[in-house]
Amino acid sequence: MLSQADETIAAWKATERTLAVRVTIAGKEYTATDINSLKYDAGAYTGETFAIGSTYSNNIQIEFSHLVEGLKLGDIVEVSIGIKVSNKYIYDPLGVFVISSEIKMDRNNNLTTISASDAFCKLEGVYKSKLIYPAKVLDVISEICAMAGVDPNTSELSRLPKLADIPTAVEGQSYRKTLGWIAQLYAGYATFDRSGKLTIRTVAEPSYELDPSQYEQSGLTKNEATYKISGIQCQVTTKSTTRDDQVQETTTTLQVGSTSGSQIKLENNIMTPERLDYIWEKLKDINFYPFSLNWFGNPAVEAGDWLRLYDKKGNDFVVPNNGYTLEFNGGLSAVSKADQTSGSAQTISWSGSIMQIIKDLQHRNAPDGTVIDMFSGLDDLENKTIRAVGDPTERFFEDALRMMRTVRFASQLDFKIEPQTLQAIKANAHLLEKIAVERIQVEWIKLLLGKNVVQGLDAFLETKLYKYCPQFATREQALRKIAKLPQLKLADELECWALLAYVFELTPKQVRSFLKAWKTSNEISTEVQNVLSILEQATSDLDPLVCYHAKERATKAASHLLDILQLPLTGAKLLQTYTALPIKDKAQLALNGKDLLQTLGLKPGPGLGKILNTLEQKVVLGELTNDKTVLLAQAEKLSKELN
Repeated sequence: MLSQADETIAAWKATERTLAVRVTIAGKEYTATDINSLKYDAGAYTGETFAIGSTYSNNIQIEFSHLVEGLKLGDIVEVSIGIKVSNKYIYDPLGVFVISSEIKMDRNNNLTTISASDAFCKLEGVYKSKLIYPAKVLDVISEICAMAGVDPNTSELSRLPKLADIPTAVEGQSYRKTLGWIAQLYAGYATFDRSGKLTIRTVAEPSYELDPSQYEQSGLTKNEATYKISGIQCQVTTKSTTRDDQVQETTTTLQVGSTSGSQIKLENNIMTPERLDYIWEKLKDINFYPFSLNWFGNPAVEAGDWLRLYDKKGNDFVVPNNGYTLEFNGGLSAVSKADQTSGSAQTISWSGSIMQIIKDLQHRNAPDGTVIDMFSGLDDLENKTIRAVGDPTERFFEDALRMMRTVRFASQLDFKIEPQTLQAIKANAHLLEKIAVERIQVEWIKLLLGKNVVQGLDAFLETKLYKYCPQFATREQALRKIAKLPQLKLADELECWALLAYVFELTPKQVRSFLKAWKTSNEISTEVQNVLSILEQATSDLDPLVCYHAKERATKAASHLLDILQLPLTGAKLLQTYTALPIKDKAQLALNGKDLLQTLGLKPGPGLGKILNTLEQKVVLGELTNDKTVLLAQAEKLSKELN
């Protein structure tokens, strides 16, 4: 995934987005007014099996709203999609493409359509190596790039694991197929990055989270039978010369893992048993639910990324973004998918261990539809109990975030945590410090918004998980104070952070530092300080200017927190004060700076701003009527006083 600032990520996840598109062809730029639609298609581990060694050609199709003259095959096309963040557009590139197949000019309807693909179209020639063998793998990649006229991403390629040298030159294969074979050796896939450079990528950690708020209608379709690689087969063809100088080809099949179940089938003449064993070690533990997701999209997400998806019940699962399409037509929509054929219907080989059989059965029903409940999950649901599957310590070592998720469920579902699971969290709480703050934050906010927050907080504190969360280690007593609030029921993320900041007695500077550590957006940081400005002056005679400057969202959040904290000013009184304000924003003032310049002949400068601020304040306090004539008279008086 391309790097994005937290504020930009939040903008892409927001329900309201202002988007833009920028297309450059042969140095000339086109924008959204020139474009009817844009479709982008990208792939990574594609096919019915988890196809390592893929050389999927990412491509775009663009329909222009007018005739674009002078386009020709071979023209370079660069595409970026942007989103408005803090009054400016932040663009993410989709890639560098070559018009390689289609230019349609519809002169009846004044439309132009082009199709372009990435630089794999330059890699169809036959590779004839000039290196001395054995040769280093990276040297072979560099030679292919040089011969085909494409740029390598040397930074990413240099970080790949070091592999054994290739013993002999590849013969009779295209540049593209040779790169696919090399990508197989890394258990990865070859692709062109968003700057148009060749690279090889491998299985990565989850890089983006999606919840139902970002799904389009009927967005998520998930196969309940997991896809798991059972084994890998690879055909290797070698050449030898007979005594009478005849070239003889011999094909052998290498096999790792089980011979039954879902198989990855490869063809690779530079494969060896040792290399195949290495690949198997990289892939043997991969399993995921095949899925298809229609969502609102983010151009920074790439094919090959791994995503963490949440369903409507809060359950999450990690999946590969093996196929990724984006469609822009004013708005943006996306389809992410991994449509590998599940191997759960395959025969379980007797050579597997008992645990392999158990893991396979965890997701099965009996032929008559009866649920096979290997871990008494139905009983736990009936008894409202949270219990780790199998050994809880093993589960938490697999993903330490599960500990946070456990205490979150205690709050969200109002379930009790089973003693052995609770004890395992206490023993392994330190593992949480290895988890990205963004992932912890999601669970923490869901905990605070749960139906039994007190229960969730008690578990959070009892297990000492708080010690491994940003700036919580020394604030146990403050967290316990929150857990003891009698009416603790929060409405949204803003209320959560504002309550914490108030109870922690943070200064404005400390608020910014605290929320930055938790990776919240700048918008939340500003709103939290607006809420605090009200809470810190929460007396029965609250200055109307305080809630005027705090604005509506912060005022509503503060009104709820006033009642939770049982402060002297009630939430109802605060809302009454805000509702009674003569104006809610400076834009509602009956005059503006232009009026003062034209009517009173004032000059631009600090004095003009001071007059406007004074008028605004007097209207808010009810000292002046929001009437243009009244305000002009007062402005004239203030102007004379300033002079």
